[in-house]
Amino acid sequence: MKSALLFVAGILAGSLGVYAQAPPQATRPTAEAQVCDINVDNWNGTASDRTYHAPSYESTLTIRVRVSPVNCTWRIDSKGKPSWIKLDVVAGDYAGNGYHRGPGVVDVKLSKNTGFGRSGRFQFVSSSYSVPVDIGQRNGTGACTFKPQGTVSGQWKAIAPGFVTLPQSMLVPANNFSARVVDASTCPLSPRPHAYTFGMTGATIQAISGLPRTYLISRPAVPNNATGEGALFVLNQPGYAEFSGVLAQELPLPAALPADLKVTMSLDKTFISFADGGGVVRIDGSVRRTVPSSRPCLFAPGYFTVMAPSSSGSWLSVTSESGCKASNPDHGTLVIAAVPNGPNARVGAIFTAWGSVIFVVQPAS
Repeated sequence: MKSALLFVAGILAGSLGVYAQAPPQATRPTAEAQVCDINVDNWNGTASDRTYHAPSYESTLTIRVRVSPVNCTWRIDSKGKPSWIKLDVVAGDYAGNGYHRGPGVVDVKLSKNTGFGRSGRFQFVSSSYSVPVDIGQRNGTGACTFKPQGTVSGQWKAIAPGFVTLPQSMLVPANNFSARVVDASTCPLSPRPHAYTFGMTGATIQAISGLPRTYLISRPAVPNNATGEGALFVLNQPGYAEFSGVLAQELPLPAALPADLKVTMSLDKTFISFADGGGVVRIDGSVRRTVPSSRPCLFAPGYFTVMAPSSSGSWLSVTSESGCKASNPDHGTLVIAAVPNGPNARVGAIFTAWGSVIFVVQPAS
């Protein structure tokens, strides 16, 4: 009787969105067997509906596995999982035979989609229940991508398809910004530009020509600051095209930087895409110094400006996993994290006073 009640309780919990029904291969718990509840949360510990959405870009999703009691074991059932979904258990005690004991963290890596929209499923399984995770990825064909470009050679830089920077040096004693951007795509609809600023108060973007589509980004002269300023201009056409972005930057003159900031930084990723459930991405990098410096490590959050406009508050952050090792002070690891998203897709940018840039995108839930 007790085992029957436990089985029914599992079914009822599944109908309430807490647990899924027992997997066909699972053995119904006996009166003596331990009942192991299992559930999936977003990476920051908030409840998840276990259905995620991702853009067509190569993307990351980080999820947490929660079990009760905490000594329960669980495994990943990949039967039927498509090859474009890769799973990596990054936290959780390994118990042997593919099982892990206690809570865990799993990174889900999604390959770039160059075809039609697709979906996939995998499951987390304990001795008592299974929890399915469903992922849908937007189509990579048919959608148009805007291609913003600068109009002055050497004064703009492509970071990723559809994402560019327009760096300019600050003038003394006051600086103003002016640059033109052309959409080089053949998309039949024009992008809708939106401006978000960090420090560049008064920066605007306006269409000045239709053939080709040309925009003027400008900001009147204001006093300089020591760390640089930015304005993020997002180009989109809802339901029709992926986001594109232009980051206008006013940076200190290289000669005006302190000796320890006269560097060239190389990062193994400068464009990150998260699924709507959010997650964590680690970026390794190195620094080449122009002049000798006593400052040991530039892989620290204080050197990175985060521009992540959102009506729902801060959603993007930068931390350092280990900084730089004493034996190798010019190498380090950054940790970029995005919280789960709501109904509106969003774009962010991260930059430094010496010109390094990382673009981040996340679709709506």
